[in-house]
Amino acid sequence: GTSVIQDNETWPTAGDGSEEASGSVKYYTKDYISEEMVGDIRGMWPLYGSGSIANGTNNIDDASVKSSEVTAKNANGTGMAYVSGVRGTAIDFDGTDDYLCTDTNDDDTCDDDSDLNITGSITVGAWIKTSGATSRDAILSDYNEAGDPASYIGYTLEVAASNSNKAFFRVGNNTTTDYKAVSSTALNDGNWHHVVGVFNTSGNPIYIYIDGRLEATATGPSSISSSTEPLLVGSSDSVRNFFDGTIDEPFVTATALSASQIKNMYNIGYRALQSHSSTALGG
Repeated sequence: GTSVIQDNETWPTAGDGSEEASGSVKYYTKDYISEEMVGDIRGMWPLYGSGSIANGTNNIDDASVKSSEVTAKNANGTGMAYVSGVRGTAIDFDGTDDYLCTDTNDDDTCDDDSDLNITGSITVGAWIKTSGATSRDAILSDYNEAGDPASYIGYTLEVAASNSNKAFFRVGNNTTTDYKAVSSTALNDGNWHHVVGVFNTSGNPIYIYIDGRLEATATGPSSISSSTEPLLVGSSDSVRNFFDGTIDEPFVTATALSASQIKNMYNIGYRALQSHSSTALGG
């Protein structure tokens, strides 16, 4: 493949990492053309492969510089498989016990990854396709709920049957206050949709975007409490809330991406889908 790196050039200054962090890198490969490598990227998983996926399959690649590989968990041994994705392949989850988790030791055990314990500004997202949530179907999370009533810790992006199959992005600061933005679009049409959640410590808004469009804004906390859970794709909250459907190119960046950046991500993926799929698209 080919990599194109864009550096934000400034006069050399000690401690100018904030300038360098605004650069980006785009990868051109047979499996993906990534627009997600922007800001302080912490992980982007193209989910390329073939065939069924056995329980404990590890070394599922992270294409970002962090190389936060994930391991597949599929206890019943059925349902989890590579299928056609936005670019290349994606993974289909059965909604029963399938999920991916960060595995820092490559020992088939889910581990907390400190690179993904983000307490400040953050953007998370993925392409998804589902015919309906079974309950709370988690797309991507580093999150847990503790106590009764629950205190919310970390961040999670989910589709909820109780919200008429709309998506929500929730961030928690270890209080019982439910800080989340809920989309206006139902996502249970069996088509591909690009779902992105943003939290920005500048003013503390929470945003949720569907197919490149801002759909909801909510007020968030001043910061996010760090979860000690592993990052999960297809599950959340100590391995519950399993996703029933297909996920492709989940990503996490410790930067609040702009509306134009998110729109560009969607447009690039939309064109890729149009080039190889007859499946209808949102937007």
